[in-house]
Amino acid sequence: MEFHVIIFTSYLLLAHAVGVNGFPMDDLISKLPGQPDVHFRQFSGYIDVDDGGFGPSLFYYFVEAEKDPMNQPLTIWLTGGPGCSSVGDGFSSVGPFVTTRNARALEKNLFSWNKVSNLLFIDSPIGCGWSYSNTISDYNNGDDSTTKILVSFMQKWYGKYPEFKSRDVFLAGSSYAGHFVPNLANALLDHNKQSKDFKFNVKGLALGNPLLRKKLDALAMYDYFHSIGLVNNTVYEQAKKECKTLDENNYSSKFETNWTKPCNDLIENAPFIAFNSSDRGYVISKRFDVQRDPCDMKKLNDLSLGKELTKVSHGADMCAAPRAQFYFNLPEVQKAFHGNRTSLSYSWKGCYSDKFKFNENDKNRDMLPALKRLLQQSVHITIFSGDVDALVPAVGTLQHLYKLAEDLNIKSTKEETWSYENKDGGRKYSFGDLLTFFIVKGGDHHVTFSQPSQALYIFTNFTINRIHNESSETRRALGTNPSCLLYTQNSRPNQAYQPKPPPPPQQPQKSSLELIVESLALSQEKLQIRIEAHLQDMDKQMSQLAQTVGCLELQGKLSSQIEVNPRENVSAITLRSGIVVTPPIPKYKSIQKGKKIGYSGSQKKIDEVQTDPIPSPYDMPPPFPSRELEDHDEEIRKWKQ
Repeated sequence: MEFHVIIFTSYLLLAHAVGVNGFPMDDLISKLPGQPDVHFRQFSGYIDVDDGGFGPSLFYYFVEAEKDPMNQPLTIWLTGGPGCSSVGDGFSSVGPFVTTRNARALEKNLFSWNKVSNLLFIDSPIGCGWSYSNTISDYNNGDDSTTKILVSFMQKWYGKYPEFKSRDVFLAGSSYAGHFVPNLANALLDHNKQSKDFKFNVKGLALGNPLLRKKLDALAMYDYFHSIGLVNNTVYEQAKKECKTLDENNYSSKFETNWTKPCNDLIENAPFIAFNSSDRGYVISKRFDVQRDPCDMKKLNDLSLGKELTKVSHGADMCAAPRAQFYFNLPEVQKAFHGNRTSLSYSWKGCYSDKFKFNENDKNRDMLPALKRLLQQSVHITIFSGDVDALVPAVGTLQHLYKLAEDLNIKSTKEETWSYENKDGGRKYSFGDLLTFFIVKGGDHHVTFSQPSQALYIFTNFTINRIHNESSETRRALGTNPSCLLYTQNSRPNQAYQPKPPPPPQQPQKSSLELIVESLALSQEKLQIRIEAHLQDMDKQMSQLAQTVGCLELQGKLSSQIEVNPRENVSAITLRSGIVVTPPIPKYKSIQKGKKIGYSGSQKKIDEVQTDPIPSPYDMPPPFPSRELEDHDEEIRKWKQ
């Protein structure tokens, strides 16, 4: 009896640590203080980038998609600064919650991006939010070190969440994320070129008000102020004259060139002239949003007294970010988040902790070459900027993108208005098929905060739906016959499945944990055998379909690796390419020929192959039939004897 208890206890401990679907259950957030009830899960914790424990440890917050999370893509959110917390930013932008007016509880964010994607927020670089290092030199951040650490973080994060290895990945962020996001995307793609194993499935970028050419963005501030009448002609012409040493054509080679003192003084004084104020705090706030009145930070202490703090201006609550900062400093919140494991002696800050440092020269880097590399690798890029942002004005970003299109020899550019809910949304610029730029009417430096519904609309329709749905429903084969537009270039070997040898006989000295591991291995082996049987049926069906349309090369061209979603019935198989297919088992849906079969001349090709919808993982029966569960239990009983 005692032995049985040990076995059962060990099994529970193992199941709790790993979870039934491979997720780290120690990182599961049961519920945040004051949080409304939701039907998606949240996880947060640390990823130790350095195995030795002396290097960087990045804090993350992962939120499942509201619906069907196991079939939705993953979006990585990085905010700017540099030096601001992406996790904290999520509570006033794209995350699932925003704080109530007294900052003691949460309410649902009606425009959260987890409506269409799983979300991963990463506090980066070192010193942001709850991310830290035991090595002081790691706090000397820069573009290159940040990218290197993030790549290591993602590799280890996928180790915790292997279910997401085959998912489409989107990278998004705002402001200085115009550096972080393109740099990370290129680094992940560079990893793919070197890796013989796992590859990141990078599909697209979504950038809000991105800093791309800092010094030219500063000059564009004068263009913007002049266009809306905040500086007169005399001051404007003087600035253009003194600061003419840099332009779109020579920036990439001279980004470290210092301005003359008169030019530098004009740039520094521009916002004070435009807003007719000597109050530095007020002027900085107005650069973020020239239209709305900022939150009165003198009333921040009201939250400690249990009072409300709010300032609604032109439809946006300008006190949302300060309230989030107050919420993150509540001890019960930090405990629920599994954050602050180092027991920081200073308050949590949304931006610029006491130790944070960043290379100033990196801020002036030209980011157009990074965007160019991504576009040349067919990565979609969607950019949106608010038209009341004076920090990174849309007029400057537009000029950068025209220059980028010129360098790429993109001739097909299009300018048009776009609408949202039958209202004027602003201007839309299309540069070929891969690059789109939106100017959002009424949006400030953080469109996701000031115009969240428009930001969600853009992300959903021009990033997720445009890319993810296409790649999920119609995977294109890149094999010998490019006209067979199905699946991927990877092929599954035709050799028969060779099961692993059975576990060795029980030895008296084996521990209870070893017995549990062997039991799980046996279950895995049985599952693999069933999967192979399904794949053989699938091969037959795909071969028949290929013969029907004249694409005989499709025989055996399924992905070489597969993954089974543990939260779904095993009849729904997720290929390494990310496709979810269902073998022809009578009681479940099966692959059907697409609604459209296109023909071009004498050459036949598949234009579209669709799969019937698969039931939600939560509605499906257990992955093992009862008989197999009985067999599994019988094996356990034999080992106990």
